[in-house]
Amino acid sequence: VEYLDERNMGDPAVLTDFVVWAVTHYPAEHYALSIWNHGGGWRKTQEDRVEQAKAAKRAGGEAPAVFRTVCTDDTNGDVLYMREVQDALTSARGLVEGRIGTKVKLDVVGFDACLMGMVEVAYALRDAAQYMVGSEMVEPGAGWPYDAILGALAATPTMTPATLAGRIVTEYADSYPGQSD
Repeated sequence: VEYLDERNMGDPAVLTDFVVWAVTHYPAEHYALSIWNHGGGWRKTQEDRVEQAKAAKRAGGEAPAVFRTVCTDDTNGDVLYMREVQDALTSARGLVEGRIGTKVKLDVVGFDACLMGMVEVAYALRDAAQYMVGSEMVEPGAGWPYDAILGALAATPTMTPATLAGRIVTEYADSYPGQSD
């Protein structure tokens, strides 16, 4: 394991670089990526409103409501817009294919973030991942039970991507008994 210094998790280049770094340094038959933090899902708004929010943020002003985002980086005051996630993962795929000469598509992209289990989010990732996992609702602060999910994967390292995606959902639901959301 390698320690990486503070990064701006709202910068799509950081996401691209991380995926390329992980695939290059840790070759595997399958890849899963978990994106954790606040999520705002996908909301249809006028493109100029999104651009207005970005411009206000760059200028240090108060940005209007932000839509289609995940990964709020509080230390850098940045977020990833869904288009940036889509472009970052597509870019990473191209860079990896160019670097190691093989096609690599993420098997599972999971959003441990609120409001990301939307068909619009899945559609945005259609060329970047085979499976997408996310919650339609607001998630509890503790998020996914990574100990149970990774424990199951460690116990069955030959688990298929479909089984892993399903296991994430099952372990998440089991970790919050009695909560219908």
